[in-house]
Amino acid sequence: MSGKVIRSATTPVATPPVTTPPATHQAAVNNSPTNSSTSSRPQIGYMHYEAIQCRYNQLKPKSVEADVDNMWGNILPLYFEVRNNYTMAPRSRPWPGVVKARADFTIRTIQHIRNGQSEKVVIIGDKRVSDESSDAAWKDAVYQVTEYMKAARATIDEVETIYAIVTVGRYSRFYELSPGEQILQDYGNTGGKPYEFKKDEASIDTLLLELVDKTSP
Repeated sequence: MSGKVIRSATTPVATPPVTTPPATHQAAVNNSPTNSSTSSRPQIGYMHYEAIQCRYNQLKPKSVEADVDNMWGNILPLYFEVRNNYTMAPRSRPWPGVVKARADFTIRTIQHIRNGQSEKVVIIGDKRVSDESSDAAWKDAVYQVTEYMKAARATIDEVETIYAIVTVGRYSRFYELSPGEQILQDYGNTGGKPYEFKKDEASIDTLLLELVDKTSP
């Protein structure tokens, strides 16, 4: 499909020899959380960027939702590129039809432009770092993202699967909402696992590449 993020290795030459990037600058291929063919690609990740390392290090126990959203705001453009007709923005106001909206929750949407029309394809909901171990906070985040996804789906002429990332502090879970469904399902075979930005970089990298594949025409 035309919108994929393509990662190609440097063509080797006889001299000088090609230097293999350090392991910390390249995510492991074998740690794929799903069975998608994207797992065979070279994985690069995002933590080798100093700007993203800085954002990650700023996530402290007292960090609020906006800080978590800023982390995603720096990672996502590496995958959902504007040159491939993706746009994204944080949502400061509730969408029509979303009855529950709190100040302790942020929403970011990724949209893909097709034939001049904007279509929401991924929705990211964030909660603060101090809620990481709170089951109630996770449930509330999933509920709110689900409401936003259903509202977004109501604006789409051709109903398709919409994907979600629910993030509480430094941990994220991946979901999907299929046509005709009202309840989020775990994405792929992630099984509801929470992925930590740094520790699970390789898995998050693979998941984001898959979402690009699935949302590109």
